[in-house]
Amino acid sequence: MAGKGADSFMNRFAVLAMAVAFVGCSSDPPTNPGGGGGGGGGGGPAPDEVTVTMTETSFTPATTRVAVGGTVTWDNTSSAPHTVTPQGHTEWENHSLPEEATFDVTFDTADSYDYECTIHANMTGTINVEEPDDA
Repeated sequence: MAGKGADSFMNRFAVLAMAVAFVGCSSDPPTNPGGGGGGGGGGGPAPDEVTVTMTETSFTPATTRVAVGGTVTWDNTSSAPHTVTPQGHTEWENHSLPEEATFDVTFDTADSYDYECTIHANMTGTINVEEPDDA
């Protein structure tokens, strides 16, 4: 009987070792390869042009930055209509975008501009407008 228990243990150990080896050899990329960069928040001057893509229920990137005098283009690539509605500022008026439409705003004042889609409650974004670096 002692031999049978040892064989059972060795079989379980072998199966576990093969499972660990199989998972370790997977060719799939890691599910979290270290973050997505956060929409361009740092490192170098802010760009002059930025595109925010509107998917079914999100703005991508949700937060981004642009230089003073720069232009942000919202591009509705989804099959759903969306709005680009300012929150707490008047840099632009509420704008509705049907599917496959675009909308541009040129920013002349450094500030942080929040906006939302009034059709989709959790669809929000922020544009950080930055002065050029003096360095």
